[in-house]
Amino acid sequence: MNYQVLANYIRTKGKQVLIEVEGLEKPLTTFIADYNHTYGRSVTMASTGIRKLHPNADKWAVEYRVYFQSIEDFPEEFLNLVKGNRTYYPDQFPYRINSKDVVKGLFDNGFELGFN
Repeated sequence: MNYQVLANYIRTKGKQVLIEVEGLEKPLTTFIADYNHTYGRSVTMASTGIRKLHPNADKWAVEYRVYFQSIEDFPEEFLNLVKGNRTYYPDQFPYRINSKDVVKGLFDNGFELGFN
């Protein structure tokens, strides 16, 4: 997939997106260390875009999501990944993509964890 196409779409449409990761504390700690090292950031467990789950949650890995305000004229190659969003921020972001590859592709194209 060409993540530059998605990055350009977001930038040219002028719409805000939210990039978020969710998981238990231990895998999130590893994600944060890797993210900060790779992208030169200073994200903490309290940063926007980090969703720490309850210790008893039935999750074992970090989930990666990007939330969208609109999918009008959305790049065709990404349309099959789009899902309706009814869980977090549905009024502001009615669509989302759940994909580690997509999120990392956006990071590699200058997007950051949190609101962009």
